[in-house]
Amino acid sequence: MGINNKYLWLVLVILYIIGVFYLAMTPAEYVPEDISQAAKWLHFVEFFILSLLLYIAFLPFDINLKSLYQVFLIFSIAVLTEVVQLWVPGRTCSYVDVMIDLAGAFTLYALFMIMEDGLIPDI
Repeated sequence: MGINNKYLWLVLVILYIIGVFYLAMTPAEYVPEDISQAAKWLHFVEFFILSLLLYIAFLPFDINLKSLYQVFLIFSIAVLTEVVQLWVPGRTCSYVDVMIDLAGAFTLYALFMIMEDGLIPDI
């Protein structure tokens, strides 16, 4: 992976995180009804994707404890997006949403562990 690709993934992660915070700061009155009904699934998918982007972005860097940094970042972003919602009209801070965010992230890592152990055959 070339130097340009290395930093391209980091830029994509940063842009994605900005998007996550933008969505978290959107007042409830501007969120369509069908999206608000699927909010829990969106939390899960949003952090599954964030975890995948972080995993790819960290691959080319020689950093000890990469996974620990990734988990810390994911947890921090999940908590911060909920705390921000304390000041957003019509939105609330929910520890359940943080748990769902973390479930999305850990599902990705569980899939990676299953694939590494050979429990899923190569296609």
